[in-house]
Amino acid sequence: MIKMTIGWIFTGLACLIFSFFLIEATAEMKEVKTLSEIMGEKIDFQTIDLASNSYMYDQHGDLISELYSEQNRIYLPYEEIPNEVIDAFIATEDQRFFEHRGYDAIAMVRALLANVRQQGIEEGASTMTQQLARNLFLSHDQTYNRKMTEILYSHELEKHYTKEEIIELYINSIYFSNGVYGIEAASYYYFNKSSHHLSIAETAFLSAIPNNPSHYDPLQNFDNTLLRQEWILQKMLESGYISEKEFDEALDEKIQLNQRHRVDEFPDYVTYIYNELTELVSTSEGFSSRLAQADTDEARQKIESELQDHVQQLIESGVHIETALDPYKQNQIQKAVQRYLPEDDIQAAVAIIDHNNHELVALSGGKGYKKFDFHRGFQDFRQPGSAMNHY
Repeated sequence: MIKMTIGWIFTGLACLIFSFFLIEATAEMKEVKTLSEIMGEKIDFQTIDLASNSYMYDQHGDLISELYSEQNRIYLPYEEIPNEVIDAFIATEDQRFFEHRGYDAIAMVRALLANVRQQGIEEGASTMTQQLARNLFLSHDQTYNRKMTEILYSHELEKHYTKEEIIELYINSIYFSNGVYGIEAASYYYFNKSSHHLSIAETAFLSAIPNNPSHYDPLQNFDNTLLRQEWILQKMLESGYISEKEFDEALDEKIQLNQRHRVDEFPDYVTYIYNELTELVSTSEGFSSRLAQADTDEARQKIESELQDHVQQLIESGVHIETALDPYKQNQIQKAVQRYLPEDDIQAAVAIIDHNNHELVALSGGKGYKKFDFHRGFQDFRQPGSAMNHY
């Protein structure tokens, strides 16, 4: 009887201890996070925004200024990317793109063996998804630690995006040297035309640049770019993307660069419009009221910084700004100031307003005005002279 009692006591204690550990284990399991959740806390894989050029137009709809800072990019959605461009990169960078889930294990083993033989990191075996992950989130250091991180990031990208969406991001994010990103901006920069009008030879030529933007810079190392273009054409032929005839014709085609320079005219007027845009954003987004309520210089500086960041984000979203600028009148007032006030130590500002349409059609910021310098047309709050006429 005593043994049975002791047995029941031990059994009860064992059950109690088991229940305790079970409860604790369950609580711990609730705290355990998956690798995806941990990575998601550091990087927002679901929201990837690439900066795109914005444009400013005069009253006739003609382009007067391209707005971008460090990245010259004209974003193309997937359905607008030419098939030849996609084919060129798949043939040369990632032939099993539509089969893998972010990384190519077979290619990685092959590259690892090659690196062991070379006693260094000579081959990376990066898929297009891995390259996208590197371009968006990582450095370009050639280390195995970075490579492992790249693989993890690329796997996450494949979970959040379709293959078509990854191609779209990849084609728009790759670097084409000289501050140019994406195939469309590269096509305009080097050939002064849309990527839709590129020949197969020109497509292969541009596709050569991202592999090593410095080594294959067409402006500095044209012959290097040409050599890789031939290799790309060979790969496109081997992969069945082009025929023998197209291959031969592309090889025979002479590549003629037609570099297009950034459009950035009428700095006096453009500077004013940029300032006006900032004021409109400040008013509509509540920055103006916040600035009015700020009670310290530090608080005002913080709000001003937030405003400038917000405006920059807007500019990088690819907006189109229509203005009332009359290019003819703008040129006339610049010439008039220089003609009637040729002295170096005398400055002047002129504004022409169309009162019928309530539009500012021309504005000068001073003789020899440079973009974003002090603007005498709207920043110099002084008594105007007597030369004020009704228009």
